[in-house]
Amino acid sequence: MNQTDRGLFHLLLDLRSRAHSLQQYRSWAIASIFIVAAGPCQLQGGGGSSGAVQSAPGQTAQAITFTSTPPTSPAVSNTYTASATGGGSDNPVTFSIDASSTPKACSVSEATVGFSGTGTCVVDANQAGNSNYTAAPQVQQTITVTDSVGSTSGSGPTAGLSLAFNGTSLDTSTWQTCYWWVSAGSGCTNFGNPQEEEWYLASQDIFSGGAFHLVETQTPTQGWTKSGAPETYPYRSGIVTTYSSFNFTYGYVQVTARIPGGTGTWPTLWLLPANKAWPPEIDIMENWGSSNQIQCTVHWGTSSNPQQADQQVTSSSDLTSGWHTYGLLWQRGSLTWYLDGKVVDTYTGSAVPNQPMYFLANLAIDGPATSGSSFDIQSVQIYH
Repeated sequence: MNQTDRGLFHLLLDLRSRAHSLQQYRSWAIASIFIVAAGPCQLQGGGGSSGAVQSAPGQTAQAITFTSTPPTSPAVSNTYTASATGGGSDNPVTFSIDASSTPKACSVSEATVGFSGTGTCVVDANQAGNSNYTAAPQVQQTITVTDSVGSTSGSGPTAGLSLAFNGTSLDTSTWQTCYWWVSAGSGCTNFGNPQEEEWYLASQDIFSGGAFHLVETQTPTQGWTKSGAPETYPYRSGIVTTYSSFNFTYGYVQVTARIPGGTGTWPTLWLLPANKAWPPEIDIMENWGSSNQIQCTVHWGTSSNPQQADQQVTSSSDLTSGWHTYGLLWQRGSLTWYLDGKVVDTYTGSAVPNQPMYFLANLAIDGPATSGSSFDIQSVQIYH
């Protein structure tokens, strides 16, 4: 055919006379092809095997094979790295979560699948084609997520730190009682928040009743300012960190605790970078005196231009009464916050920290507070 001809040609293909040599077709068909311009014409036919991709003349078929074995009944806080081989097109095998998955059961970032809720997670693998190779037929893996948030059963995550505070004294090989920038035993405060009115002392970290208590008292206490000048703080309180003993990148944190409530109290569960450079920061839970409201926050940017995303969360429960669990699932590119096992906030994006961080718990004071307020912690579990 003359390729410069722009006329309209009608070619009628009657496949009935050729059915004896086309055994792969389950039925004959008549196709009408209209050629309206010069150039290559690719034909794809249906009626073949379900899910098959028809190769055009000169193209080679591709196939995907998973090389990773999915976990069996993984925990909600677990992750799984998918891997697969593909065909020769040099296009990467990409992974996505199929629409048939249980909503919020899982998510994927590149090849890392994170489990954030119970149900069925279906992972799709695809590979695009090119002029020499057809697109590979999609293949799938189906994973059933059955464990509850923070579970240590089955194939759940490795416990990096799992402590129940049922002893009589603080394990100082794990816990430090001040920020890293001060010497042990001298006390400290957070100079980055000038509104704080407490001076932290190890004597305010108290064990009793099968729990650990960060206790505030309205006792004028000698400390100093950031510049080193003497300063009297109207309150003393408690803080613990794992800066010297334990840090991690990605994982699940769950703390069972009871907040004090009351004006002026500022209990916090949070993560700071092990390299001492702020930001980033992840606040698992902050509370400013309310009995049923907390805030979840991630900080990023620079010290001169800090940015943050935060979410106020209102609970139907009295968080100052009984024990409640505060959780954070930290994955590459995503953060998920939990309160009593339920998702209360999510954040995704490049601002999610991707460096080692350590854990802190403290009871700050930022206004008039009732002496004797206590932030009570029953257990801390960190899986990574």
